[in-house]
Amino acid sequence: QQAQLAKDAWNRQLADRILQYKNSVDDFIDTVLPCSKPWRRIGSVHTAFAGYMPASGKEVASYPKLCEGFEKLVSGFSRSKRVKLFTTNRTVLPFPFKAFEIQHHPTSPDLSFTFPGKQARPASWQDISMVIEAKATDNQDPFPRGGQTCAGTVEQLAKNARSLLLAHGALAVFVIGIYGETVRLARFDHSCAVISHPFLLKAKPKPDELSGEELLQKFLWHFVHPLVGGTVVGCDPTLKMLSLSDRQWLNLQLSKSAYRDWVHHVAELDKARRVEVFDQETGRYVPCILYGMIEVNGRLFSRASTVWHAIEDTRMWVNGRLVPDPTRPTSAPQCIVKDSWGQLSRVAETEFYARLAAKIPPEEYFGIATMLCGGDIGAKQHPPNHLEGKPGGWLPDGPFPLPFPQHQTYSWRLVFGEEYAFLERTHTRMMIKDIGRPLTQFESSRDVVQALRDSTFGHGLALRRAGVLHRDISIGNILLTAKDRDAPGHAGFVHDLDYSSFEDFDDGDDGIDDDPDGHSSTAGASTHAANEERRKERTGTFYFMAYEILASEPTVHSGHHDLESIYWVLVWIVLRHTNHSHPLGQKACSEVFVMPGDSTYPAAAAKLLWLTKQVRPGNQRLVVTNNEPLTQLLSDLAILVGKQLPDMWCTPRTSLTHEAMLEKFDAALAMDGWPEKD
Repeated sequence: QQAQLAKDAWNRQLADRILQYKNSVDDFIDTVLPCSKPWRRIGSVHTAFAGYMPASGKEVASYPKLCEGFEKLVSGFSRSKRVKLFTTNRTVLPFPFKAFEIQHHPTSPDLSFTFPGKQARPASWQDISMVIEAKATDNQDPFPRGGQTCAGTVEQLAKNARSLLLAHGALAVFVIGIYGETVRLARFDHSCAVISHPFLLKAKPKPDELSGEELLQKFLWHFVHPLVGGTVVGCDPTLKMLSLSDRQWLNLQLSKSAYRDWVHHVAELDKARRVEVFDQETGRYVPCILYGMIEVNGRLFSRASTVWHAIEDTRMWVNGRLVPDPTRPTSAPQCIVKDSWGQLSRVAETEFYARLAAKIPPEEYFGIATMLCGGDIGAKQHPPNHLEGKPGGWLPDGPFPLPFPQHQTYSWRLVFGEEYAFLERTHTRMMIKDIGRPLTQFESSRDVVQALRDSTFGHGLALRRAGVLHRDISIGNILLTAKDRDAPGHAGFVHDLDYSSFEDFDDGDDGIDDDPDGHSSTAGASTHAANEERRKERTGTFYFMAYEILASEPTVHSGHHDLESIYWVLVWIVLRHTNHSHPLGQKACSEVFVMPGDSTYPAAAAKLLWLTKQVRPGNQRLVVTNNEPLTQLLSDLAILVGKQLPDMWCTPRTSLTHEAMLEKFDAALAMDGWPEKD
């Protein structure tokens, strides 16, 4: 059942996100694979796939002939530009980042290409530049048809594209579909996929047209001769994987630091990368090394946010090599870097952090992340023929020849025109001062409660002092601070303001009242109405959404909904990571937190049932083993949450406030009986 729900989630994600390119396949290649060196016919390739004879139920037997055919297509390329195709249908490839493998099913692409110049069989997603999904018959082409089999075929392509995008931090990736002798080329980015018209692999072309073999050769030539970036089309020119000297420098810097647990975060250095963070305040680019994944959004068409442990790269370029800069401190600053693809129709996350910095004095800043620098690379690139302050070395010299920016998706506009720009996404990076680790990596449950308490305070501070409502409280958006328990500062903090909104707030007025929902008495009626419409959008991480958001639509998202989400984060952690009295043990989590489906009401009903059991007299409340403070806190917070629900028969209804939540957190933290290292 869980597997079917996951499939349904993929199908919903892919619905209406597969766009067909309107012009010819030849034009598709020229447009979406910008090339640094024009293609010319290389040798005779008309018999490259003569031995390829797919048969229903025996497609795997035909894979070696496909590999031979593609080898003939690239045989005339220079050795450094040749890609090699391997059968990988029996190679189980887990999700690209080990810490998150359990959350995502592994995949086995039918065939996989190496990167240019590499000849070894791929062992992981890091070794694969592009994949092919091959089926035996033409009628298995999934794009113009429906049905379960076709949906599953598209899902395979999409999962492979997702893994390629994440593994390489790519701007876009390509996947080839071969169905009998019908070929499709597909380009995936974080907003949608654009597919070519179908063409036949071996049919004799019309005059003045390219054959199927020639189209594939041209496609591969463009793929390995990118106009931007150093490897293949779609690679991010502001990102490079670490060399041996990079890794040595990183280990040296981390060993100098007082940062706890850094050794555990460099376990996958083969996936570490050096990136450039655009600083919108100064216009400069700050190099950072990302070395340990903290959180990842594994959805394909999404913000695709990744949050990393990072360190600023203080070295400088001398004669093509990075060497220590004698003018910089010997110990490089540590930070967190967030990389994401936000919707063009939304306010950039960096704007919310800028508002927080402008409205909250540094000495009062507490419980919420601090942005060191950041900016929208996509906005810097648009329009594409007007680039200013471009960083040296990663964009072509002279007039920018690309038909569209690379760090901003352009697929919807390419197919339907500029009026669809609101569906596009733009690439943003930012450096966050606070160094944190996931809530699930707690050592003691008291540390989690303290982190949630401090995050509750930070949430209220942002709302009341700066008019910033978070709107996406989840287990991934609250982090534990990487510091000792008794050290000064917050123990946890809220981050990830992608879905935040500005409440009724006049930039010329610092006066926001103490309404727990953050409504300003000075805002105009029109601004209030516009903000309310935006806040009626159902946003956030599904499992942690407030009951009212799930049960009724449209609902204006307010501060008390975020506070309820903090409660659900605590329940999630308790059910999954502690010993407790629920008869289902850790499986209780799936009973309370129902996966998203066609309707949100089952998820709302599950939360209502949980709260009813926790607050109604005569029901058995959840008991955390040998942890009376946490048991009492869960009960106290459940009562507060229950009082604001319309279906709990509480009279009168009372919305959650920051003061009430903080009072319960502080009371629990003051109790004796907290276990250590539980």
